[in-house]
Amino acid sequence: MNICGSCGRYLLCLDFVVYISSPSIIILFQSISAIPTKLYSRHLKLRGSVVSVQSNGVIHITHRPFFNILWTSTDSGSSALPVVLPVTHSNQSISWLQKYLRPGASIQFILLGLDANCSTLVALVFRSQSILFSDVVSALLRDGLCSLAYPSAELVPSARLNGYRIKQTKSIRKRRGIWKNELSETGVLARIKRLFRS
Repeated sequence: MNICGSCGRYLLCLDFVVYISSPSIIILFQSISAIPTKLYSRHLKLRGSVVSVQSNGVIHITHRPFFNILWTSTDSGSSALPVVLPVTHSNQSISWLQKYLRPGASIQFILLGLDANCSTLVALVFRSQSILFSDVVSALLRDGLCSLAYPSAELVPSARLNGYRIKQTKSIRKRRGIWKNELSETGVLARIKRLFRS
């Protein structure tokens, strides 16, 4: 007999109890409204797969709970979650996403909150590379393919956000990607100052 406790934190299997650190491990999220608000502040990594990457940068993701039990079906018809990264995209970053986040690709993602219209999830996405998962936002900023978007970037944990800002600053100074057309050092420095004032 399998019973899920009312608070969603304990899973009873026969005669032993397994402590579940978060309901997200066993609960399938099929819509934005199904996600508890408190989950955003916990910055837990969830597992999923890519459904599609739209031309506006929205990534449709199917959530895959770490433990698939009877009441959390993960059929292919399950609703996908609309996710955006906390960045301002360029054509180059969209092309990068469509190249490396192909339909069916395994990913991990951290939910940060909702966008200004409360219609899309803001999240960090980590793509599978061999046995590891790499940070998509970090890769895009490092190559100068996008810039941090505010206020959604403020949802990123402070230590990670500082790392993102450093990568963005380096890509601006080295004029990588979207920054390569900067014509003067004055323009570059002014842009850096604006980013850190945001």
